[in-house]
Amino acid sequence: MKYLFCILPYCLLYLFCKAFYDVRADVLPYLCIVKKKQPENKKQKINHMKKVILTAVTIAAFVFTSFAADNVANKTLTVQSKARIITPITLANTGSQALDFGVIARGTTGSSTILVGSVASPSITVTGDAIVLTSAPQTAAKFTVTGESAKTYAITIPSTTQTITDGTNILNITAFTCSNGAIGTIGTGDVFYVGGTLTTTSTTVAGTYAGTFNVTVAYN
Repeated sequence: MKYLFCILPYCLLYLFCKAFYDVRADVLPYLCIVKKKQPENKKQKINHMKKVILTAVTIAAFVFTSFAADNVANKTLTVQSKARIITPITLANTGSQALDFGVIARGTTGSSTILVGSVASPSITVTGDAIVLTSAPQTAAKFTVTGESAKTYAITIPSTTQTITDGTNILNITAFTCSNGAIGTIGTGDVFYVGGTLTTTSTTVAGTYAGTFNVTVAYN
């Protein structure tokens, strides 16, 4: 189609030149207002010119219609593609600082809870008759985040009960909290703490209990 469109001007030029050559000055008398009887051969030339022009117009209409149809059926658009690469986010347990409930003397009746807040230096908060020894400080788990400056990230801490064990003996940790809440920003909230609540009973077996839990950070 594009080749036909390219040669169209040459075809039209040829047809118009041919028409002009055939009628020459014979056409001019018939363009005036005064009506004269036209010889038959001049009428034939005028008719011939009309046919040539009609043929040229028909070819042009066909080419332009076909070209328009092609444009309707096929559309091409150039668009931009791009990407931005940023620094990956990382999470470290700073100084391997764990969620440590310290040394606890179990109570003699019922159950007791020991709360470690999600702060740099948590205070001792106990309900029940268990006793936390001050000789072994409590600590919240400490984390450091790195990544793309000013990017925000989501923090996920356990929402279900986690356990620490000593052999077959189990203690439960619940109500996890985070000093940054559920979101942080690289560059302004790079360090955060996670705390929780430990439950003991009067029948808790003495021992050294340990376990793990998961903390996740992800770019928003």
